[in-house]
Amino acid sequence: MSVDNNCVLIFVNPSSGVGQARHIFEHMLSPRLKAASMSYDCIITGYTNHAKTFISECTCLQKYNSVVILSGDGLIFEVLNGILERRDRKYFLAHMPIGIIPVGSGNGLLASVFSHLNRNDTDVNKFVKHAMSAICDSKTTSLPVNLLHIETSTASFAAFLSVGYGLLSDIDIESERWRKIFGRARFTIGALIRCFLGLRVYRCRVSFLKSSDAPCKSHNLNPLMAVDAITSSLAAEYSANPNPTECLINSSSNEFLQSMHICDGIPKISEPVPPQWTVIEDEFIFIYAVALSHIGHNAIYMPDAKLNDENIYLTYALSKEVNSKVELFKFLIDINNGEHLKYPFFKTERVRSLRIESMSKSDGDGGIFAVDGELINSSKLQVTVTSSTMAVIAS
Repeated sequence: MSVDNNCVLIFVNPSSGVGQARHIFEHMLSPRLKAASMSYDCIITGYTNHAKTFISECTCLQKYNSVVILSGDGLIFEVLNGILERRDRKYFLAHMPIGIIPVGSGNGLLASVFSHLNRNDTDVNKFVKHAMSAICDSKTTSLPVNLLHIETSTASFAAFLSVGYGLLSDIDIESERWRKIFGRARFTIGALIRCFLGLRVYRCRVSFLKSSDAPCKSHNLNPLMAVDAITSSLAAEYSANPNPTECLINSSSNEFLQSMHICDGIPKISEPVPPQWTVIEDEFIFIYAVALSHIGHNAIYMPDAKLNDENIYLTYALSKEVNSKVELFKFLIDINNGEHLKYPFFKTERVRSLRIESMSKSDGDGGIFAVDGELINSSKLQVTVTSSTMAVIAS
């Protein structure tokens, strides 16, 4: 591929949402990019981790000024972790903004970014068009979004949105089979089935470090101007100093993320939690931790969460506190209008780090872990907020 002074790398997931991503790219985004004199290289993803592998192994990533993703939050998760596998990860996290055309079922990241800008497009078509306008505008800005460090017994990676275990994760992952037929409505159908035909209870241990017990410095959220990133290539800057010592890191992505923890003294997942951590061992309906306000286009889950938040918002429901399946179903439906916060069984904690451990006696009794909507096979998971950020094209 030849170096272009104005080239965008585009990933299209043809299976995302109801399967319209390729059509939207060819008939809506591509003509607008050409009209704005923006060239692109487009990759149609064909398998899980296709985008992650491309990003991590690409030897000419500096030729692109931004990455644009036509999908849901899952493909963003892939691209992010592909960047983190590179030695020059710090450089590209700081210099390569991610643009999103929200054609997936979730789209919580972009919804949170737009909410921060007081742009709350309830209509999905306006949501997509405003996202497209931001990407094609040479004077757009990008905003930094805090990253989370996820650890399991066998893996370490980054996330930006959510970690779930129990009911909400069950619905997210199990309703995936209906995505092409029902689109976003799959979540409502999944909630109905799971609440009334197969409600599960999970014996878990949840350990967490409250934010009030681990004060951190606050950061001001300053827009990162993406003008140069959109209108000119990174190649000139990168080639002028192709091995910048401040950007080339020999450590693994795990070591990098650990070094960016917002607090000192966070144990590795193989180590016991410190005495100042709170521990709850009980039967849970769900455990759901978020770093952003929205978990979907019109699903505002935690209104107080900010893009540069140094908190993880841990939420959960204990089985003994849920009075009926009808009440639980109403709670799930009310997430779409932000009314779920009123339910007395819905508990919240602001934390810096948390650990979830399944106490089920057999693997078949355990729940589903979902990180940014992606299935994670593990019986134990730890999440910690970091000071590292990625840039998201905003407006």
